[in-house]
Amino acid sequence: MVKLLTLLLLLVVAGAPATARSQEDRGDRVVIGDDAIIAPGTHQLGDVVVIGGNLKVGDGASIARDAVVIAGSMKLGPGARLERDAVAILGGIDLQPGARIEHDAVSILGRGIQIAEGASIG
Repeated sequence: MVKLLTLLLLLVVAGAPATARSQEDRGDRVVIGDDAIIAPGTHQLGDVVVIGGNLKVGDGASIARDAVVIAGSMKLGPGARLERDAVAILGGIDLQPGARIEHDAVSILGRGIQIAEGASIG
């Protein structure tokens, strides 16, 4: 948890665009006060942090590292994949059919984690 909070602080300083522009986005992404969308089929190589907005990972898209959402929700579309951990603070996590979080997922003070049939965590 300390690593995730440290990462959050570092990413807030770094900043990043709100939407992916190519099939492979190499940097970490931080979005403040807006929604972040990982376009269908896109592979995000860095971490994703959203503060005051929602994160939507499109169909078949993937994030190679962690995803953290504060005061918003996280939705992984059908076949989307998060290769590390998912954290939602003051929000929830919604996994559509076939979506997968490879490691851990936690929702703190939010609406919890919704897992559709065929989706998985861990």
